[in-house]
Amino acid sequence: LTAAAAAELLEQAGYLAGEIADALKNAYYEAAAAVALILQQIGFLAGEVADALKNAYAATAAAVTQFLKDAGYLIADIATALTNVFASTAAEVTGFFKNVGYSVVEIGGALAAALSKTAEQAAQLLKDVGYSAAEVADALKNAFNMASDAATAAILSALNYSVEELMSALTSVYGTVASGVA
Repeated sequence: LTAAAAAELLEQAGYLAGEIADALKNAYYEAAAAVALILQQIGFLAGEVADALKNAYAATAAAVTQFLKDAGYLIADIATALTNVFASTAAEVTGFFKNVGYSVVEIGGALAAALSKTAEQAAQLLKDVGYSAAEVADALKNAFNMASDAATAAILSALNYSVEELMSALTSVYGTVASGVA
């Protein structure tokens, strides 16, 4: 019996994600990443898997971010799982997402959808983890549907990006510079 088949039988018998993770770890010597994928494939939610990995493997929030991403969970579901299971802050979640390779637009979208952040809050979080003015502008335009370069310029200006960074960002993302910005 494979680990995946055993997990499916346990799930059908009513066992919880954490109990299945323990069984896969102790009887099959499965790694946390493999367990995340198996649990995802048999229908457990991101939060259930995050909790199971935290308890069975003492996995950190940063590690669980990678495991859940690799298992195919949606970024918004991962954001919710990290805040619920690990009490991760929005700043921590932003950093975890950057470190596992999500795009700035994907991160911006998750900050809006899962963590209810405003465009201004998301822009600050993105800047704080090292994104450039152009990258933040890209997230504002595409994750927050900010069609106005002037609105984006106001946010970037409030974040104390330099005039050069601001103008370059607006030109690269919107193709123009808002009148009155330069």
